Parts: sequence; structure tokens; C-alpha cells
Amino acid sequence: MVTTRTPINRPPRSHITPRAIELFKQMQGCDGELSQQLHNELHDELQLKPWQWPAIVDPDEGQTEYPEYTGGGQWHRQAQALWRELERRAAA
Repeated sequence: MVTTRTPINRPPRSHITPRAIELFKQMQGCDGELSQQLHNELHDELQLKPWQWPAIVDPDEGQTEYPEYTGGGQWHRQAQALWRELERRAAA
């Protein structure tokens, strides 16, 4: 049986909430255990999967130890892009 499906053109859902931006700003000025706690909260706020860790990566830190073609390498690039997006929105 053949059916005709009409795609629904929804805009992509943004997981970057005002709370995520606020957590990102707070992370900028701290280190150690508080930074880790804020990173955990940001991971939850962005609704990331457990294997998508770290939630964000500073693009200035350089490359990951995982090869580019692996899941770890791909996530590293995405986490850097997420950092840039949060940084852009925090500055706005």
C-alpha cells in the first residue's frame, strides 16, 4: 500500500535557553568544583545525551585525542560549535 506523506516543516528546536546562557556566563569566572557543578547543570539544561560529554569545549583548547572520523572527534567539533554559539548569545 502506498501512502503520501506531507512533511511538516518545523524549525529546529533550540536547546539553548536563557538559563543555559546564564550558566555559561557563570562558568567563565570560576574553576574547580564549582565549574564542574555548573558544567553538569549546563549539560542537563541543554538536554544532551550522556555520551555527549563534555557539553562544551573551548575552541582555543585545540584538538581532541580522538580521531576526526570517530564519534568522539565529531562530538568535540560540535561541543566547540556549541561553545561559540553560547558565547555569541551571551555577548548579545
